Amino acid sequence: MKHKIIKIFQAVLVITFLLNFSCDNTCPLNKVTLTNFWNETTNQAIGLDPIGGYIFIYWIDNNGNACHGEPGVSGQPGPVVIKAFSQQAYDAAQSNSFISEEQMKQFQEFIYSNEKYHITGYHFAQFDNIIWRNRADGKVFMDRGFHSFSKPVIVDAENTICLTPVYAASDRNCAKYNGILLPNVLSGNQQHPTIGLLRSFPVNNSISESELMNYCILKLQHGLEISE
Repeated sequence: MKHKIIKIFQAVLVITFLLNFSCDNTCPLNKVTLTNFWNETTNQAIGLDPIGGYIFIYWIDNNGNACHGEPGVSGQPGPVVIKAFSQQAYDAAQSNSFISEEQMKQFQEFIYSNEKYHITGYHFAQFDNIIWRNRADGKVFMDRGFHSFSKPVIVDAENTICLTPVYAASDRNCAKYNGILLPNVLSGNQQHPTIGLLRSFPVNNSISESELMNYCILKLQHGLEISE
């Protein structure tokens, strides 16, 4: 009887482990959920809600430059940006349409496409929101000169990426940028002669949250020189 109880207990542990593992590590599709964006914001006068923007994907070379590509092979200055919004949110922004709070919540959770960038190794990722719903009148608009960034996280760009962005409220130098993003002057997969030869950060996914804030895209050289 004792042995039977032990075996049952062991089986329960195995099943519990497998369930937890699948829930915590499964990301079958590229997905963004924006419902927690304002979670760490103490300002009670928020007038806008986020419904779409870009994902900045980058690593940092040995000279502190934001980079993308394969280090020493196709390394280039600046991040790669991936469009991340639903078609419905984009259409509503184009026509400055009214949407209800319920529609907004639906728009805040969406699948996005990443067909071009699958580089091995860890990367930093930040979400940049540019499509908004105005709480005062419920209308949707896009402002490409008004960027609100989430806290950086570490991702494996070779695989699917699921993000639940949280606005970088604790560091104003990490959170907001007013201006237009600049295109990367290089094209294709050519290696820059002096930038992006070596990857310094991230080399693993064990960086603390406070340290991650040091690697915000707005604090890095070439951080706003984007490639799409």
